Amino acid sequence: MFTHDMVESTQEVITIKEIDPEALELLINFAYSGKVVINTSNVQSLLVGASFLQVDKVRDACCDFMKKRLHTKNVLGVQSLANALGCTTLVEATNRFIRAYFIELARTEEYLNLSFEDIKDFVSKVLCDFN
Repeated sequence: MFTHDMVESTQEVITIKEIDPEALELLINFAYSGKVVINTSNVQSLLVGASFLQVDKVRDACCDFMKKRLHTKNVLGVQSLANALGCTTLVEATNRFIRAYFIELARTEEYLNLSFEDIKDFVSKVLCDFN
């Protein structure tokens, strides 16, 4: 964006709407220090920002953080986010978790609020894919 003939290379101010400001600040600090603090409050926005900016180390660290905290109450949301961002290892982890805890998951409000079409897609993609 800045080193090629894109319009942003000549602008003094650039607005990046896709990234949460705090996540962007953490990613900039990571670029300088090589360190980032990931917590439950920032992991989702940090994962989105790191994916958008292709900061793979932070992206992978966010995925690992989320894998360790999978629960029946969050796994469908985590899976949806991982699918949207192309985080294949996190998608695979959510699939394994769902297979292991499906009975408990099926009792959660998040699952019960899925439409028939969503449940059908979910069952065919996650539960029937036992490679």
